[in-house]
Amino acid sequence: MSDVTLKDAMRRVAATVGVVSARFGDQDMAMTATSFCSLSLEPPALLVCVNRQAAMHEVLAVGSRFCMNVLEETQDKVSAACGGQRQRSERFEVGDWEACGQGAPYVRGAQANVFCEVVQRIDYGTHTIIIGQVADVRVSQGRSPLVYFDGGYVSVKGLAV
Repeated sequence: MSDVTLKDAMRRVAATVGVVSARFGDQDMAMTATSFCSLSLEPPALLVCVNRQAAMHEVLAVGSRFCMNVLEETQDKVSAACGGQRQRSERFEVGDWEACGQGAPYVRGAQANVFCEVVQRIDYGTHTIIIGQVADVRVSQGRSPLVYFDGGYVSVKGLAV
């Protein structure tokens, strides 16, 4: 077996950056995620993978609501704030956040905001796969996603085939 790891291989996969946000009691929480995708169109659902050590992990119990905020390329500071070791309260000092009746705060101006209810959790290794049934979707007019590749943010402008 070589010294190359799965992490080395996955650094070569460009991924759209999202921030998972939720409300826990009276406290808002957010976490950057690149491991999320659509799961089903009927019923509409998506999945996001959350490390069991993350504070967000226990918040996303079955029946909880969350928002998957698909970030726009100028929102890299939101991603950094929600992905680093900042205190939970400081994460909401960066970006344009808004409270929502869907039970989770969301990032205004994001490429998309997908509001979900957790319907299933599947434990695997160090992570839990969270399956969220979509309750509402908001999409912006722009098409310039924040993309993470090889340890940094990259622009996809001009890459259309």
